[in-house]
Amino acid sequence: MAYAPIKHMRFDWDTETHQFTFDTCGSRLEALDSLGDIIGSLEDLYEELANKYSYEDDMPMLFKVRGSQGQTKIEAVTHD
Repeated sequence: MAYAPIKHMRFDWDTETHQFTFDTCGSRLEALDSLGDIIGSLEDLYEELANKYSYEDDMPMLFKVRGSQGQTKIEAVTHD
């Protein structure tokens, strides 16, 4: 089953606050599994950005992140 567990994600740079809606599908197991997968992918993305780019580097505006079973694929999205 494919679904979007995180919806309506917003981040306010002025106040450094964020908000989102998390869909559990009514299942503790699915909710925790989804969160674990998403957290793992976010940690991998964090490491990629921290280790690959310096503060002076130009960074792509978008990254496509795909994760599954402990593997994360991170691709910069380029616009020509």
